[in-house]
Amino acid sequence: MSSDLLLSMRTIVGFILLIHLTTSKSNSPSNVVAECNQTWNHAPSDFIREHTFNPSPLHSLSLKVNECENSLSINWSVNIDGSIQSLERTWIKVLDPLDLKYICKYQPPFTSEQNNLTGIQQLHFSLTVENVSVDPETEYNVLGYNLPPPPSESPGDYMKRSVYETQGCEIRKKPLCDPWDANVSSILYDEKIAVKFFTTSMTDRYLVELRDETDILNSTLIKEVGKEEKLKVELTYSGTCKDFMIWIIPFIENCEDLHCCTVKHEVKCTNSSGLAVAVAVGCVLVFLLVVFVCYFMRRMFVWGHSSGSELTTCVQVLVVYPAVDGVFQHKVMLLAESLQSCGDIRVVIDTWDRGSLSEQGLIRWLHTEAELADKILFVLPPQHPLTEDIKVNPHHTVSASASSLFALALNLVTSSAHDPHKLDKFWVIDLEQNEEKRKVPVELRGCGMFVLPRDQQKLHQKISNRTNLQRSLRIRCFNNFP
Repeated sequence: MSSDLLLSMRTIVGFILLIHLTTSKSNSPSNVVAECNQTWNHAPSDFIREHTFNPSPLHSLSLKVNECENSLSINWSVNIDGSIQSLERTWIKVLDPLDLKYICKYQPPFTSEQNNLTGIQQLHFSLTVENVSVDPETEYNVLGYNLPPPPSESPGDYMKRSVYETQGCEIRKKPLCDPWDANVSSILYDEKIAVKFFTTSMTDRYLVELRDETDILNSTLIKEVGKEEKLKVELTYSGTCKDFMIWIIPFIENCEDLHCCTVKHEVKCTNSSGLAVAVAVGCVLVFLLVVFVCYFMRRMFVWGHSSGSELTTCVQVLVVYPAVDGVFQHKVMLLAESLQSCGDIRVVIDTWDRGSLSEQGLIRWLHTEAELADKILFVLPPQHPLTEDIKVNPHHTVSASASSLFALALNLVTSSAHDPHKLDKFWVIDLEQNEEKRKVPVELRGCGMFVLPRDQQKLHQKISNRTNLQRSLRIRCFNNFP
C-alpha cells in the first residue's frame, strides 16, 4: 500500500514538473521575434501623431555588409525597463546608395501575458537582407528608431545610427549567364529597320525590341533558331528617324533576370536627306553663336559691376528653426529674405521648398539639403514670450515641419561633434540682442554664434568668406532685417 502511494506521488510530482517546464518554455524571452516587412514610405505614420507613452531608445544598433554574398545584416537590442510595454515596432532605414526601409513588429507583443521578462536587461534581434547590390569601398549607414516616437521636441535623442564601410571582395559570384559577342548591326530603309546579330549557344529563343527613350515601338519573338549563327530580323517603323535602340533579350533557362545578358545597340539614321542634315547643322551653328554672344555679354556685365573685386561663387545656406509663433516666424523669414537678397547666397528653408519636402519626406529632405549646404544656421527660439504688437505678413504662418526639422538637424550636429571640420558647418543665430546669458542647446554649444542685428556684417563676411565687404552691399543685404 505504501509503495503504491509513493508511486502515485512520484507520478504527480513528475506531471507538475512537466507543466512547469512547458510554461517556462512558452514564457522564455527567446519566443519574442521581430517580423520585419519592407516599406516604401519615407517615414512611419506614427510621426504625425502625438503619443502618451513612448518606449526607451534602442540600446544598440549595428550593420554588417557582406560584399561577397551581396547581403547585409542588421542587429539591434532593446532595453527591458518600465517602458517596454509601450514598444510596438521599430523603424529601420538603410541610407543611400541602397535606400531600404523596414518596419519590424514584435510577436508576441510585449503587452502579452506570454512574455515573462523578469531578470532580463536587453533583448537582441537581427534582420538579414539578401540579394542587394553591394559596392566595394562604399560607406553604408543604418538608422534605427523605436515606435511610437517621443514628443517632437526630442526625436533626435531616440535615433541610433551605425556606419559600415566595405573593403572590397576578391571572390565574386558567377554571373547568371555568360556574356556573348552578338556583333549587332542595323540599317534603316523604307520604313523598316534590318537588324543582324550572332546567336549564342545558351538559348534558341530571343526577344528583339525597337525602343526610343521611353517606349517600346515594336518587337518580335524569335524561336527555334540555330546556335552561334548570324541572324537577320526586320522591324517596321513609320516616322522620322530619331534616337532608336535595339534590345536583344535572350531567354536563358534558370536565369532569374532576363536582362542579365541583354545586348543594346544604337540605330544610326542613314536615310536622312541632305537638306535635313544641312538644317540640323545650321541650327547647331546658330545655337552656338547665341551661346557665345550671351556668354560674352554676361562677362562684360559682371566685369563692369564687379569694380575689380574678386568674383565669388554662390554659397548655399540651410536655415532650420523651432516653431514658436507668428511673430518669431516673421523674424525668421526676414532673416532668410535678407540673406537671399545678397546675391551670392542661396537660402534653403522649409517654407520655400514645400513641394520637395512633401515629396521626399522630412528625413530624406533634411539629409539631402544638409549634404548640399555650405552652412547650416540654427535660429534659437526667443527667451521670453513676445507680446509686442507687430504687423505680421499673413504668408509667414508657423511652419508645421519646423520643430521636427530643428530636432532632426540637432542630431546631425551630434553625429559631427567628433570632427571639428564638420562641426564648423553649423552656426547658431540669436535674434535677440540683450544682456541676459543665453541658454543654448547642449548640441550647439560648440558651434559659432552670431547675434543679430549686431553681428549682421560679420555673418555675411563669414558666409561669403570675404573680409572686405562693400558698404552698399551690406545695406542691400540687411535693409529689411530689424
